[in-house]
Amino acid sequence: MNSYELNLLMRPELEEKQRDELVELVEKIAKQNGGEVTKREAAGKKALAYPISKMSEAWYYFLNLSLPPEAVEKLEAKLRVEEKLLRTLVVKKEKKEILSKKKVKAAQK
Repeated sequence: MNSYELNLLMRPELEEKQRDELVELVEKIAKQNGGEVTKREAAGKKALAYPISKMSEAWYYFLNLSLPPEAVEKLEAKLRVEEKLLRTLVVKKEKKEILSKKKVKAAQK
């Protein structure tokens, strides 16, 4: 199982309930494919660097996922057709990055 970071940019007019439903959809897809969401962070509504679909703002969400490699394609395919999303990005986390974060947390305790 690999660790991934998923970045979601959601349409600015979405209500909190609709945004939560999208995040729950990601969690459901992850569970169906043998993975899980390990961290969920809502960064809020922010201005975009350039307009996307004539919109200048979006809701930013960051999710850390633990998924088998074959599940990433399935997740991306389902998110690609979701009209409430402006952009998505899935990035595989390197093992060095994961280990160094654990060391930093251990040192802070």
